[in-house]
Amino acid sequence: ACPGDPLYAWVRAGAPRPDGTGPQGGAGGEVPAGDGVARYRVRIKGLEYGYGAKGDHVTKVGEALVAQGFGRYYMVGPGPTWSDADTRNYSDYQQSLGYSGTAPHEDADGVPGEVSLHRLLGYLPGEKTPAAAPPFPGRSAFRLGRSNPAVTVLDQGLVRRGFARHHAGPVYRPGPVFTTYTRDNVRDFQRATPALAGDADGYPGPLTWRLLLS
Repeated sequence: ACPGDPLYAWVRAGAPRPDGTGPQGGAGGEVPAGDGVARYRVRIKGLEYGYGAKGDHVTKVGEALVAQGFGRYYMVGPGPTWSDADTRNYSDYQQSLGYSGTAPHEDADGVPGEVSLHRLLGYLPGEKTPAAAPPFPGRSAFRLGRSNPAVTVLDQGLVRRGFARHHAGPVYRPGPVFTTYTRDNVRDFQRATPALAGDADGYPGPLTWRLLLS
């Protein structure tokens, strides 16, 4: 049964918990001062990130963190004001990328840098927002050793998202042939994406295509 009016009244009252407490902050709970959580801000492409920063771009970061499986510190979900919960979740994400050092101003302190932010979102807010992914061309476009224009589009997405460590020459170059290097780079992307990690075979399906290119 729909909870209806009783639930609405509970939310309007501040969503009190059984112990009398309620959600704190915009996106999540705060931690005691001096607890080692970074409280400074940075500016990337004209937008601020870090404790107290506000805007739709902050919500987008939180939503992307949740989608990637890094939302354990949120009490009420992502919101437009950067809280300690955003910082702690972003720190978890940075550590998953191999960064270390969680004290303020260290590499995994939970305050975004351009590289990690671009890796998370696939673009940098403040730049032109990318269009939706092109239509999925079908699984038959991705066969080892076969050429298809869709492979070039796939490769461009892999390079843009930073999944291009497998290659034959000096760098991984987009091209129309689906090679073992293409497959291995796709597999890396799938393994790094929680929604895809359970079926990381290196062959793009509709979800892999959409998440990589949107």
